[in-house]
Amino acid sequence: MSQGDQSLGENQRIHSASAGYSPGLSYLSDRDRVCRLAAQILQDPLAQSRLCDRIYELMQNDLQNQRERNYGGGTSG
Repeated sequence: MSQGDQSLGENQRIHSASAGYSPGLSYLSDRDRVCRLAAQILQDPLAQSRLCDRIYELMQNDLQNQRERNYGGGTSG
């Protein structure tokens, strides 16, 4: 079993154990919050599409910033 599979199994146990109890998000670790959010997104095709669009937008912005740093922003006078 890979480490990713183990993490997924741990998450499922955590989620199953807390299914009847919903603590405030402040009690959850960042990892638990991300896992819960991912589970919600996986159940919602519209949220999946919006997430993919946002990731694509961020990647485009990052590539543009890299181009500017590498080719256009380094000249001073």
